[in-house]
Order: sequence, then C-alpha cells, then structure tokens
Amino acid sequence: MSAGARSDILQAYPFVDPSRVHVIYNGIDTSLYAPSSGTETLARYGIDPDRPAAIFVGRITRQKGVRHLLHAAEQFDPAIQLVLCAGAPDTPEIAAETTAAFDHLAATRHGVVWIHDMLPRP
Repeated sequence: MSAGARSDILQAYPFVDPSRVHVIYNGIDTSLYAPSSGTETLARYGIDPDRPAAIFVGRITRQKGVRHLLHAAEQFDPAIQLVLCAGAPDTPEIAAETTAAFDHLAATRHGVVWIHDMLPRP
C-alpha cells in the first residue's frame, strides 16, 4: 500500500486515529522468485509462451473474487490466456462454483488453464 493509499484510508475513515493505521506490504522475495527463460513447465500445462496471459496465484476464497475473474475473462481478448495457479478452494461450495465457472469458460475459449498442483519453486 503506497503512502497515497494510507491517506485514502484515513480520508475514508476520519474517525480512525492515524497513529493506529500501519501499512504492511505484500511482496515476494525476488531472489527466490525471478523470471526464467525455461518453458518446460508452460508446455506441460499447455500454456503458450508466445501469447499474453492473465495469471492468478493464490488460494481460492470468496474474498479474492476468482469467480468474478472467471466471468470477466469471458470478455478478454481471445489472444489472452487465463491461468489459475491455485489449489483446492476453501469450501465445497466455492469448489463447485469455481469449477462450474472454469468449465464454462474453458468450453467457450482456448487458453484457460487451472494448475491445481503446488509447483516446485524453480
């Protein structure tokens, strides 16, 4: 969250004591997670390295809006692939919704991939 985002929060919630608002940054260790020129993993999952891709990496929970992403992807340019790198959804209900939305999308366009496996870091 940038300094601007902090000020946005304080503006939206003027009753909150500014000394109690702290910014905790999300991030990754770029020495561990860096681009690779290898394409073996992409090929294994049918991802075309020459096409652009929108990629979701994370747990499938209501809060993350994966269902909305899957519905929005119906409007993506056909050249854009959608790749979900996500294990099992949090609940059976979310699993059923996500699977149905994914299957519908995959039936209507090419380049829709759901990687359920936890991949090795390299």
